[in-house]
Amino acid sequence: MSLVLFATVVLTAFATVAVGIALTVALALRRRRRTHTISDATIDDAWARWIDGRRLSDGERVLRAALLELLDAATLAAVLTDLRRLEAATLGERAPLVAVREELMASVDRRMLNAEILRLSDVQRAAIRARSSDAIQSDDETRRYIAANEWRLHVLREYSALRYGDKAASDWFTVYERAAQLKQPSVRAFLERSLAGDLADPRETAIRSVDLELRRRLLQVAPGMRFRAAASNASGA
Repeated sequence: MSLVLFATVVLTAFATVAVGIALTVALALRRRRRTHTISDATIDDAWARWIDGRRLSDGERVLRAALLELLDAATLAAVLTDLRRLEAATLGERAPLVAVREELMASVDRRMLNAEILRLSDVQRAAIRARSSDAIQSDDETRRYIAANEWRLHVLREYSALRYGDKAASDWFTVYERAAQLKQPSVRAFLERSLAGDLADPRETAIRSVDLELRRRLLQVAPGMRFRAAASNASGA
């Protein structure tokens, strides 16, 4: 083989490899834009931050310490296993960030429901637990569940920040938490109506419609977007 021919073959091979690499990079960047991915951070990375605590905000460190007083090693291990399962499931979604946000919303809803159950009278709590085998059967268990849900929520929020850049002061999550606070009276009323055997409420359909529309809009918000109104409402709450 002549030197000219050899050089041509080598250059062609290099060009083919370069084109292949360029296409791979372009496709990866396109996928990252579509999924909002900014890094390859994992749930384990977010978990490590919360276990270590040094890179959290002052408020998060106070919350972390309080939660660790309530959570034993076995519960933490179960939460981590569940978060890894959730991570694998969301990464298989067409819009993984949306799936993560939906789970964060569900965590806020679980917190609200169980907190309202604890605010019921002793007789009312006993009645709810007697009616449903799915209900948490003691106050202490309910508090531990709320603590585990809170830990899980904040690790997931940290994961969302590290992987998708989806965390900011007064962002979509702040808006949803504020909406949950405003919705608490209706949740309490629902629990009391269910105990009385009267689930009919003409306002329920309207409340549900507003809630679904809020969720739909918040799921479309760009990562990192801040809301001025949310900041003033949250500070005044």
